[in-house]
Amino acid sequence: MVPQACSAVVLLRNLLNILNQKNTMIKLLDKLNLEKKNIIGFGASGRGTTFLNYCGISKKYIKYIVDSSPLRAGKYMPGLKIPIYNTDYLKKMLIKLTIS
Repeated sequence: MVPQACSAVVLLRNLLNILNQKNTMIKLLDKLNLEKKNIIGFGASGRGTTFLNYCGISKKYIKYIVDSSPLRAGKYMPGLKIPIYNTDYLKKMLIKLTIS
């Protein structure tokens, strides 16, 4: 095979893999939503933001995201409007769930 053809095959294979991962994630989130599960995210990194935006994962699926950076707390995931809370918020929620 010509090197350019090999690159195209690898690129196509990678694109199909990404689409498969996206579809798998959406199916899982749809299933969890149907089961009335509460879903939260952990870590508001740039890569996570890119992934969530690409997959169209919004507040429909994820209630909020917790992050240890005080610079991110109180803000929203860009493009998705999912609130970001400090990790202390998660600790409070876990205590409420445990005590309730």
